[in-house]
Amino acid sequence: VVRYHAKLCGISADEIAIAPLLIVSWMKPAVDRIARALDCAPCKHWLYGDACPAFTGSVNGQAVSVGLLRVGAPASVMMIEEFIACGAKTIIGLGYAGSLQPTLPVGSLILPTECVSDEGTSAHYVESPSRMAASPELVQELSEAAREKKLPFRAGRFWTTDAPYKETLPVNEKNQRDGVLGVDMETSAMYAVAAHRNVRC
Repeated sequence: VVRYHAKLCGISADEIAIAPLLIVSWMKPAVDRIARALDCAPCKHWLYGDACPAFTGSVNGQAVSVGLLRVGAPASVMMIEEFIACGAKTIIGLGYAGSLQPTLPVGSLILPTECVSDEGTSAHYVESPSRMAASPELVQELSEAAREKKLPFRAGRFWTTDAPYKETLPVNEKNQRDGVLGVDMETSAMYAVAAHRNVRC
């Protein structure tokens, strides 16, 4: 898909200009703000154009791209596959999540170290998707950065589901008892595609 798109644009896939370090979010204001802070330029030939834009700039001399993802595991993973095909090797996602612990009120910062997969995409990438893990190196680097900035955070297990309106009270209470920190719709699938493609996420 990426090669065909590049061919239609009269360029190579490399010229789409996605940096090895990629920050993604499902929140357009966050993507726009990060892109401005890093003085990024739009990736002119990105597959989704202005509908789901991508930008490339630099931080401390290192090239970095920022991209907007569509919500949900299948759509996010499809776009991450395309980002990887264009050169992304380290992926950091910034998004909203539901808290499952009373000690994590609105505004808390959570770093998902592993995920309970309750979505349908991961099983296409790994044989046993019940527990998907983040890159240990990235967890350590992000933890150190948060401590350095004096940002309080919790690291731990997460739950990813395709059906947010079927998060019934018994299921939520079980996950809460099991120590699961929060719930979202994408993280376990992102970890699965990263494991399959041998990139950090």
